[in-house]
Amino acid sequence: MMNASKAVDYGGEASLKRALILDGCGQSDAGGVVSDLSVNVLGALGAVADVRVLHELKIAPCRACFACWVKTPGVCVNRDDGFKIACETVKSDLLILITPVVFGGYSSILKKSFERILPILTPFFKRIDGEVHHVLRYKRYPAIVAVGLAGGRDENGGKNRDSGENREDPESPESEAVFSALVAANAVNLGCVPNEAVFLYDSDDENLKAEKLRSAFGRVMAKRGLL
Repeated sequence: MMNASKAVDYGGEASLKRALILDGCGQSDAGGVVSDLSVNVLGALGAVADVRVLHELKIAPCRACFACWVKTPGVCVNRDDGFKIACETVKSDLLILITPVVFGGYSSILKKSFERILPILTPFFKRIDGEVHHVLRYKRYPAIVAVGLAGGRDENGGKNRDSGENREDPESPESEAVFSALVAANAVNLGCVPNEAVFLYDSDDENLKAEKLRSAFGRVMAKRGLL
């Protein structure tokens, strides 16, 4: 379980900008490197970031029991770290997802953690641009930036086969398009607007990665009125 000393205190100045970083890269070192880089970039943009390394936490899969909708509205009955991440998510200004791009989607551990955020929505539905999405439970939700690591490693330390054999080549346009569409759809469903997907490649040096993150974070924060 999360160490109580690491729990996020969202009190204090109302103007303080909070970012929550979910590192879904498993035991790969890539997630830690990008997380540290993100913390530094966000700090330069005036935001305080908290990092959650998902594979180090106790997060059970969603049981689809609907208790968070009909028995304990807005609250998951499984009080593990997945419950805490849901609480931290809705209290953040910016949600950063870091994951290898796996067949155009998230890593399994990030997907599992993301599904545990469901209690922050209601069981009711409405149409948005012709699509069916959940009715939101709260008045505000964080903006989302998903950082897709192309040519990276999966959560077991193996090569992400979706990234191609030549790591100097970028991720396939089809896979990136699917990933971007997934992020956008999840953002609409969670009321997390604006949103953006950014891709980092093995061939990118640290300065280029930092610039990509700075641009993506800066655009989303500006649209959200955080700059």
